[in-house]
Amino acid sequence: MTGYQQGLGEPLAAVRHTPVTRLLRWGFEQFCNAVFRVYCPLRVAGREQLPEPPFILCSNHSSHADSPALMYASGLGFDHFAMIAAHDYFFESRASVKYLPQLLLNLIPAERRAGRDRILRLLRCCQQYMVDRPRCLILYPEGTRGENADIGSIRRGVGLLAVQLALPVVPAYIHGTHQSLPKGRWWPRSAPVYVGFGAPILPPPLPQRGAVRAYATVSMALEQSLRALREQYMQAVR
Repeated sequence: MTGYQQGLGEPLAAVRHTPVTRLLRWGFEQFCNAVFRVYCPLRVAGREQLPEPPFILCSNHSSHADSPALMYASGLGFDHFAMIAAHDYFFESRASVKYLPQLLLNLIPAERRAGRDRILRLLRCCQQYMVDRPRCLILYPEGTRGENADIGSIRRGVGLLAVQLALPVVPAYIHGTHQSLPKGRWWPRSAPVYVGFGAPILPPPLPQRGAVRAYATVSMALEQSLRALREQYMQAVR
């Protein structure tokens, strides 16, 4: 076990594969597939724009159903993805219901507060997750769940990850999950769901100086793309 793995402790177990977690995650994937085929029929647009893994998948965020919707819409299978998740929400809470995502999904813990050591630990954990085969990361660049499918402010952390890991960023717009599984609800209600993928955003090479500007460039491009995807959807349903 490497030093940064020791530093992460138990949270890193969420991205390990044991016979029990493999079985649970397979069952969860089959359940979600059935939900999005029948109960909450999911329509996908732009799937052909997805590059070959690895990449970072970023979308608006208003529901715990967003990650399953993105993974189902990609057509890649759930084991191709890890979700970058808030450490304090998923790993420090005593609520058993918040421990369930650790069993059902690949979670990589991230601290909400910035700091060099925290950022380095997150980067190393992401690299470790993708070391055996090309996988993808799901990151919600707004930083928290919203109340609806609008696009909030995009944080520059997504630009940092994209540039430091040299991974393209794929924008996605989700609509309908906020109606099916809003905050405070733990069982979905039947509602149609839409996921639209945009063109990948290629990060610039990591500069020797001015890295913050490179991070901001990626984050701004992502925000513009997300807003354009939302507008395309809204025009299509008018």
